[in-house]
Amino acid sequence: MSRELENNSKLVESKDSLLDVFRKGSRPKEEFKVGVEFERFALTPHQGVPLPYQGDPSIFSILQAMQSLWSWQPVTDQGRLIALTQGGNAITLEPGGQVELSSRAFEDTQSMAFELRSICGDMENIAHDLGFVWGDFGFVPTISLEQAQWIPKSRYHIMKSKYEGRDRSFLEMMALTASIQINFDYSSEEDAGKKVFVSSMLSPVIAALCSNSSIENMTKSNYLHRRHAIWMHGDPDRTGIPAFFVDGSFSFEQYRDYALQVPMYFIVRDGKYIDQRHLTFGQYLDQNAEVQMGDWDLHLTTLFPDLRLKNHLEARTADQNPLPIALALAVFWFVLSKNNLLLDALAERFSPYSYQDLQLANQQLITKGLEAMLGSESLLEHARYITQKCMEHLDAHDQELFRPLFELAQEGRSPGQKILIAMEEESQSWSFDQLMKVATVSGK
Repeated sequence: MSRELENNSKLVESKDSLLDVFRKGSRPKEEFKVGVEFERFALTPHQGVPLPYQGDPSIFSILQAMQSLWSWQPVTDQGRLIALTQGGNAITLEPGGQVELSSRAFEDTQSMAFELRSICGDMENIAHDLGFVWGDFGFVPTISLEQAQWIPKSRYHIMKSKYEGRDRSFLEMMALTASIQINFDYSSEEDAGKKVFVSSMLSPVIAALCSNSSIENMTKSNYLHRRHAIWMHGDPDRTGIPAFFVDGSFSFEQYRDYALQVPMYFIVRDGKYIDQRHLTFGQYLDQNAEVQMGDWDLHLTTLFPDLRLKNHLEARTADQNPLPIALALAVFWFVLSKNNLLLDALAERFSPYSYQDLQLANQQLITKGLEAMLGSESLLEHARYITQKCMEHLDAHDQELFRPLFELAQEGRSPGQKILIAMEEESQSWSFDQLMKVATVSGK
């Protein structure tokens, strides 16, 4: 989920002016950057129950402790501390209490790795001092939706109300899942279109390779990729992969028109969220004379396709994993954004495949993982080809950062699969402490 947005009160002049956010995102290749967002569960030791917003320890006490480090600045919502910012970095809260670290945009991966390791080191120290543990899973492994504790954040109250009694999957997404998102750049509309195509075709490959959501209520799930199953059955208006991403017709106008048809959640005025669930953005624009560009910016953050467009691109299908895998993913998307030879090679590899092939792969990977098929090859075969090609375009330093992802492909098992195998070998009765021990090893 995106961090809180600064208010942009400039009025929308026309539908064409909505394209500005995408056009202004185009930048020279030498100015390309990469950013990382990943969500972590703060869990009680031994039981693995997510911490409440208030209490001892709590999400609030985590934010308070982080606020004393690195000159983090507080962000409040109706008087409640709900986020911290510092120099382009942010710590925000997801609906079920997931703590999201959103990095600033980095010009190189080595600086990114150094800074994120430092921040995560602080987070580990805080966990030790306050008496909780960080769970780096794609799906909280210990509780059900009925046991979830919801963060008192205005935007989440409106979002939750939209799906209560209607869509359990989307509520599970909000409260029980965690992901890694990589943000990267494009140089033009044409470049964005090629990256949207390649990234969309890559989405099931990355999802299966990084799958880390195989445990539910401390037992083996019916899925290899529980989080992906939730997204596949969530709100169809704003999730998945639109056909125009891969059929050759992508344009900024197409994405704008897609976003205009998606129902809204809210707008913000004077720091308060105002419910707009009864309107699509197109209807809202037609019925109001003073629509602000900030309304559009906010609406774009409430679209959840596997690959999201704003003034940059956002790859969104990877489950949350330990930091080394997040850094490896950042290296992958960064080199893909900058290296035309690699981008063209992957575009050529995926060119024979259709939208139907992609949809089938996304459906199969939920239960088959890396054995699912994308076109004529398995996701594992694609993963091995892609990670090998990426390695060939990296220098020695970036090869080391990328190695955790490369080794997952070589081994042919996702972190979630490795957890299942290790725990089945250890015992029939799993404890949370066992799970954490195995997960730490599997994520390296």
